[in-house]
Amino acid sequence: MKLTSIKPAVIVAYYGGADVLEDIASRGYEPVRIQLESHEKTNQFLIQFLKKTHNYQSDVVIEKKGQSVAELAAVLKEIGVTHIIPADEAGVKLTDLLSEELNLPFNGIRLSKARRDKSLMHAQVASKGIRVPFQTTATCFQEVGLWMKETKLEFPIVIKPLDGAGSAGVCKCTDINQVITAFECIKQLAIQKKTVVSVGNK
Repeated sequence: MKLTSIKPAVIVAYYGGADVLEDIASRGYEPVRIQLESHEKTNQFLIQFLKKTHNYQSDVVIEKKGQSVAELAAVLKEIGVTHIIPADEAGVKLTDLLSEELNLPFNGIRLSKARRDKSLMHAQVASKGIRVPFQTTATCFQEVGLWMKETKLEFPIVIKPLDGAGSAGVCKCTDINQVITAFECIKQLAIQKKTVVSVGNK
């Protein structure tokens, strides 16, 4: 049975996101996959991969470089999209912007940045009275050393990207040399110029 009144769109729907698409389709919906043009090579490979490994093949809308949120939203409105779901962290910001533009149900734009930025996320969780790790943000390993000296903290500490996903770029450091290495690794990931330094509560 097709539930034609609801048409979800899933952003960056490959890897785990492909399973999201197939699950939605199995419930009677006809989801649309929104891909990012910046992921073009990945898109081409995964379209072939999905054809071999997943039964459901969705329509694809490509978010083009230089395309405004309003322009992409107009495309989605034309095909009747009623809900937008991010399949992974890369699609969170765009999901919020498109949902607001189309006046669709979503979590709201006010805390959109806090869904990716770990320092903002940390502050929001703490503001609700929930115990959180003691942490700071830093742009170089020297700042980490100064922060540890000022707060009288000792190793080990955890260094992680400000807006990473899963365990990508997360490093447990037991000395300053490992902190230096961690910063270099995160730079290679090119996720953000800043990193979050997080340690357990004192």
